[in-house]
Amino acid sequence: YIKATNNGAVELYYDNSKKFETTSTGVSVTGGLTADGTSEFTANVKFDGATAGRDITFLRSSNKLRFQDNTTFSLGDDDDFSTFHDGSKTRFINNTGNLEEQVVT
Repeated sequence: YIKATNNGAVELYYDNSKKFETTSTGVSVTGGLTADGTSEFTANVKFDGATAGRDITFLRSSNKLRFQDNTTFSLGDDDDFSTFHDGSKTRFINNTGNLEEQVVT
């Protein structure tokens, strides 16, 4: 069902579970978000209660995920590997094992 509050939030429910809600700063989605039929999808993303979101863009034409400058991208359960780019330099940080480079020709 749909719940609307005068001068406030609009909430969408599926099977009695809130999935989408408008807020004073944008929207909140619980569960997955699918964007089909677009060549580019950009979202100002905020995860885990972060105080500010960052723009993340998926470019379907090049199958590329793009992050804004001054954003760290991490991999691994314990952030084992991360990369940071500030617009002029890039850092790779490896917290476990050897950092290996594989050149494919």
